[in-house]
Amino acid sequence: MQGARTCHEAVAVLRENPAPILLCESKLPDGDWRDILNESSLLGGPLFLIVTSRLADEYLWAEVLNLGGYDVLLKPFDANEVSRVVRLAWSHWKAASQRTNLERNTRKAAV
Repeated sequence: MQGARTCHEAVAVLRENPAPILLCESKLPDGDWRDILNESSLLGGPLFLIVTSRLADEYLWAEVLNLGGYDVLLKPFDANEVSRVVRLAWSHWKAASQRTNLERNTRKAAV
């Protein structure tokens, strides 16, 4: 697991080490979680973006979900909630990866 302090650093890390789950502060020095989500969509593969914020509210949660993020975690973190959200994101990523592999294999078999 590698950390980054800016959007630019985060995208560079994702290019070098693609990750299925990313925790991202809602605001970064050079942008915000939307920038990370937009840039990561160009890298391919499913990314489950979990936004963290001290000001998490229903508006932020709805915006994150509507724009393709996975969830929002309120800071300061509750260890049980972080564990639950990351575990669910991992489970959804595995299921999405299995579906993608199955579809890919079905297309290859049809050719």
